[in-house]
Amino acid sequence: MVQRHLRLRPYLLFVSVLGLPLLAWAGYRAPWSHLGTPVPTLAIAAAFLIVGELRPIPVSRGADVGDELSISSTIAVALLFLTAPVVACLAQAIALAIDEARERRA
Repeated sequence: MVQRHLRLRPYLLFVSVLGLPLLAWAGYRAPWSHLGTPVPTLAIAAAFLIVGELRPIPVSRGADVGDELSISSTIAVALLFLTAPVVACLAQAIALAIDEARERRA
């Protein structure tokens, strides 16, 4: 288990170092003047995405320890259909950052 953990940290660092500039670039290139959906609708969907990430649904698996399911990815897919993909990516990134900071896993 320790060996797996040692390999995971560099991978996560690599993905973060590569992904954050790409997300920033996508945000810079996004068509913010014409998103295709009214901004209040996008804000409500983004708020639901964040709440969905912060409040997972507990699922029991018989006698085993329960699991938790998040609805945030479902809402992110809905955002993909409503507007530019970068909006869904930004909302998901914000939701995950808030969840990680709240759980102190980062």
